[in-house]
Amino acid sequence: MRIIFLAPLLFSLLTASSLAQTVFFFAQVGDGTVANIKFQTTLIFVNTGADSQLTVEFFDSQGQPMQLNLPPLGTNSIFTIPLGPGQAFSAQTPGTGALQVGYARVTSTGSGVGGTAVFTRSDPNTGAIVYDAGVPASQTLNNFSLFVDSLQNRDTGLAMVNPPGGFDANLTLQLRDKSFAQIATTDLPLAAGQHLPKFIREIFDDPALAAQVQEMEGVVTVQSDEPLAAVTLRQNEDALTAFPVVPGTALPAGASGSFSLLSSGEVSTSLDLSFENQTVIGVIYRLYGGQVLLGEVTRGILSLDGINHVLPVDRAGHPVSRVEAQLIYAGGHLSSSFELLPN
Repeated sequence: MRIIFLAPLLFSLLTASSLAQTVFFFAQVGDGTVANIKFQTTLIFVNTGADSQLTVEFFDSQGQPMQLNLPPLGTNSIFTIPLGPGQAFSAQTPGTGALQVGYARVTSTGSGVGGTAVFTRSDPNTGAIVYDAGVPASQTLNNFSLFVDSLQNRDTGLAMVNPPGGFDANLTLQLRDKSFAQIATTDLPLAAGQHLPKFIREIFDDPALAAQVQEMEGVVTVQSDEPLAAVTLRQNEDALTAFPVVPGTALPAGASGSFSLLSSGEVSTSLDLSFENQTVIGVIYRLYGGQVLLGEVTRGILSLDGINHVLPVDRAGHPVSRVEAQLIYAGGHLSSSFELLPN
């Protein structure tokens, strides 16, 4: 009998150990010298929990391992750092080689480890520091928003990471003013492992919008069919500041809906767009099983009354647990994604 009871206990302990593992990202790191500019990255970790072991992996913008010198640990693309309860660790790259830019993934065997990366720019001739920018640790999100400020000498950037080992991501980014009125929308692919740092004016590069985008305050919303790590970067002349993005995006006005699972394995949806104040010509449905995208289906809309669709599920054997919808307006621009409620 003791063996019978020990087996579930051992299983629960192993499960608890695996659940304690945490993963977070530093969505922008850099090291090296170009012209008269020197960049370095300092990693800082603090452990408030039990004994933990950190694995820090560096990747370039294409998702390939990036070799960095991290004294006193040496040169590698993967570093292992043990941390006991209450212990801390910090190390700075030297910034002496050719410039490399990418991101870092941090995996901890415990849940009590937090950290920050500090991105430093200095003058290689005098050693004078131009700025220190703390890059916060990022968790992965499917939907997030950020404040845009390009007034006067300020500029806003966004660094995004599609973690390696997953699927290629399809992104929809919308630029809106502070009243949430849409100014522009664009779709971007982001391959698994890829890192994309860009200024907002580079993402929305329509010449007709250039003057507005380069002198405005507003909001950018990002919807992705794969979870991304991201950080906001604001530049003011020679100063740089990094901020976390805001999880989630606002729902389009007047849009709601529900879904149910049919015995055939298909999904039945119902939309209520009676309060929608724009002309809707179609809808994009994204079907999820947990965090896995099972399929994407587009349907046309001829009338705002009684909108019902039956959607096939591409991956047999994977139950649908969540359905997102994104409206297609006349002219081709898209709404923010919103979730349908399960019946």
